Amino acid sequence: MANPVLLKSSLFLGFLNLLFVEIWNVPLLYRSYMWIGVSTSVLNHGMTNYYIKHLDRAMMFANSFGDVYYIFAVKNEFLLLKFICCILFCVAIGSFFQAKFMIFEHNSGKNEIGNKHHLMSHLFITIEHFFMSYYFMFLK
Repeated sequence: MANPVLLKSSLFLGFLNLLFVEIWNVPLLYRSYMWIGVSTSVLNHGMTNYYIKHLDRAMMFANSFGDVYYIFAVKNEFLLLKFICCILFCVAIGSFFQAKFMIFEHNSGKNEIGNKHHLMSHLFITIEHFFMSYYFMFLK
């Protein structure tokens, strides 16, 4: 198993992400990239495979564009929501890169060194997805 801590995080927070998109009936594109993103994340953190790792990173990169698109698609009367989601998104991305920097800086090749920051990226992006999914409820 590649990283049991991040696997548990992917399973639990991934489940929450999918629950949000199913409860609040979000747009099909948003729902699709959430399902694919959670799936690749669970696979990546659950096994050690070069191709799955890069598939997951590619999906997270692509999904980031989806998040940015939907954040900026938020109507202006929900400006506070847009601001909160932007902050959460930036902190999540920053936490991910901080985790990778810590692994690189320690030159150990052990991903566990960056677990705390990587977990924070999972948490902050899940909170951002909660707010975005909740927002879609008001568009119906």
